[in-house]
Amino acid sequence: MQTKTPATWLDAIPAIPYIGLALKPSFQTTMLLTGSVGALADLLIPSKKIRVTNIAPGAFVIEVLKEGISIRVTPNNIVAEFQYNNIPRDPVNLSVEMRPYSSTIDVLLGYLGNVSSAFRETKTKIEIYRFGLVAQAMCPLEMIPPGVMALKEKLQGSWNKPIIKIDSLVTAELASGKDKRDLCHYKIQHDDHADPPFLGFHFDWQRIWETPVLFDSSAIHRLFGSCVEDALNHFEAIAEGSYDDEH
Repeated sequence: MQTKTPATWLDAIPAIPYIGLALKPSFQTTMLLTGSVGALADLLIPSKKIRVTNIAPGAFVIEVLKEGISIRVTPNNIVAEFQYNNIPRDPVNLSVEMRPYSSTIDVLLGYLGNVSSAFRETKTKIEIYRFGLVAQAMCPLEMIPPGVMALKEKLQGSWNKPIIKIDSLVTAELASGKDKRDLCHYKIQHDDHADPPFLGFHFDWQRIWETPVLFDSSAIHRLFGSCVEDALNHFEAIAEGSYDDEH
């Protein structure tokens, strides 16, 4: 699948993306999911070296070795995720070679295309009702945009005592319409006693459809592309500090 996600401020830091899909519950889907393992593996071999792990009946994880990509499929969710294979234990040690956040999203969407093809091979009908795009990172304070620092202050609130550590989560509804609604989970972590001090964030933008949509190549091209664009626009608003503006 050919996509081109626009560049973002997240490309300049070691931000990790993953895409999560919530599936409409279906007994038939649960029974047929196990048949998709072989079909998905065939789409990745021989060009990719993979490892398949069954984690439960009808649930499995396929890891694309040396790429840091994993695809987890369960009766309730499909998650395509990237992780740095050799990221150091020190969260602010940036010796690891970074991969641009935006281009990694394109890679994840491509693997989701493989997943939909595997389901088509096994005649498994999958419907989804939620799309989520996550941006997470842990960085030195000098790498954090002003808007994210302002969000930290907002979540920290006002205290008469010194605040040395923060681990805060808030969820906001961004938009609501007849057929869908958007929301975002904002999580901020900060430790003043770390050396050097760092800030971690986890932004989880989600779109929820009132009527589930079919998970196929059309959805990936049409719906997911729109979701990624809207999610990145919101992440840009977070960096600029305009994420909570009234419209």
